[in-house]
Amino acid sequence: TTGASATAAGAAATTGYNVSNRIYNIGTVSLWGVTNAFNCYTAQCVGKGDHQKIGHGVKAGYILNCTMLLPVVVGFMVFARPLTSIFFPADFTGDAYQYALYYTSFWLIFVYVQLVGHMLHSYMRSLGQVNVVLWITLLVSAVRVIATIMLVPVMHIRGAYLGQVISWAVDAVVS
Repeated sequence: TTGASATAAGAAATTGYNVSNRIYNIGTVSLWGVTNAFNCYTAQCVGKGDHQKIGHGVKAGYILNCTMLLPVVVGFMVFARPLTSIFFPADFTGDAYQYALYYTSFWLIFVYVQLVGHMLHSYMRSLGQVNVVLWITLLVSAVRVIATIMLVPVMHIRGAYLGQVISWAVDAVVS
């Protein structure tokens, strides 16, 4: 490719990825809210010494997160075109739009992988295990960078998206 077309491809990928992250952020608001509530509940149970309720809270947190995320994620996937179009000029269908559309209609569902790690991080933080969370976060960040660097040359934007999902999976397993 020429320098100009490589620059255009990079700009489209960057824009598509940024829009994908905006859609992700909108779609996962309930995940952060429910998890914060769960975090407070767990910390209160620990403070009170009522460890039996912690197990109930973990189960309720997972069920509530899964339940609240489902309509949002499915709705975003079903209405991916109009949702993605909000972030672009009318009738725009260029590469950046296609990248964001692909993320919304295919990759967003993998947020359920992130949910596992995120809930476990919250649980560990509420137990005062902040150092453990810090080290896991550093490891997972390194995994994401390495996976993305390795996958993007082969898979292009899909490599960036897959790198994200791989880091979420590693986070869930390690956590």
